[in-house]
Order: sequence, then C-alpha cells, then structure tokens
Amino acid sequence: MCAAMLRGFAPTGVHVVALASGVFLSGAMFSVSAIMIPTLLDTNKEPAGLTKQWARLYHYGSVLMPSMSVAIAAVYGFAWMQYRQSPSEQGMRCLAAGALTMAIAPYTWFAMIPTNNALFAMAASGPDFAGTKDANEKARGLVMKWVILHSIRSILPLAGAIMGFTGI
Repeated sequence: MCAAMLRGFAPTGVHVVALASGVFLSGAMFSVSAIMIPTLLDTNKEPAGLTKQWARLYHYGSVLMPSMSVAIAAVYGFAWMQYRQSPSEQGMRCLAAGALTMAIAPYTWFAMIPTNNALFAMAASGPDFAGTKDANEKARGLVMKWVILHSIRSILPLAGAIMGFTGI
C-alpha cells in the first residue's frame, strides 16, 4: 500500500523544506503547551510569578512563531509557483498548506485574545492581583485554558504540512 501511495512521489527541495519546516513549527509550538507551561505551573505557586513568566514566554513566542509561519507560507508559495504553468490540484494544495500554516495569526485574534488579555492584565497588576481572593485559582485556570487554545493552534502548521504533503 505504501509503495502505491509513493508511486510518482518526487518532492522537490522546496517541498521538503516547506513540509519539514511546517512540522518543526507545529512541534515547537506544541512543546510550549506540553513542556513549558507545565514547568511554569509546577514552579510558580504565586499568581504574579506565573502570569509574568507566561507573559514573557508569550512575548518570545509571538516574535518567533508568526515570523516562521510567514516564511513557511512563502516557501509553500514558491512550491505553488512550480505548478503555475499548468494549474493543478497540487498547486492549490500548496496554497492551502501555506494558508493553514499562517492561520495561527487569525486563530490567535479570534479565539485567544480574551484569554491573552486577561493573562496580560493579571501580569501587569502583579502583587495587587495576587492579593485578591482566588487569584491563584483564576490565574492557573486561565493558563490552562490558554494551553488548550494554544494546543489547537499548534495543529494548524501540522495540518498545513499534511495538506502540503498531499500536494506533492
């Protein structure tokens, strides 16, 4: 069965770079949810420390991950250009792969902004927030909600890579 699936499978270097980069981005993003956030939750018993460290982690991720998604989408666009002389389903799949990879930005805007803003507000208020009733429970609950939303977002570049693979 695998041999039948791979018959005619001759990816170009551009395809390989796009696919590998998309899978890498998805893994890097998911590692935040699977490794970094549990570490923050285990080592921060105070809500002020937890939310401040989450804000720093978010800052670094927001600088790197969207830039990577744009670069990967550009590589998928370059792969699409290889098909432009004869419009094909493969070319459209490359475009769809790039769109799925870049979808992390609109997903953030539409699905995650309320949670992000609540966490940023907690981080900014620092000790003032920490002294409120149930502050720790609220901070941890929001961070866990963020983990779920971010894990879903992490799937988008992987979905792009799968779509890109079907376009080879």
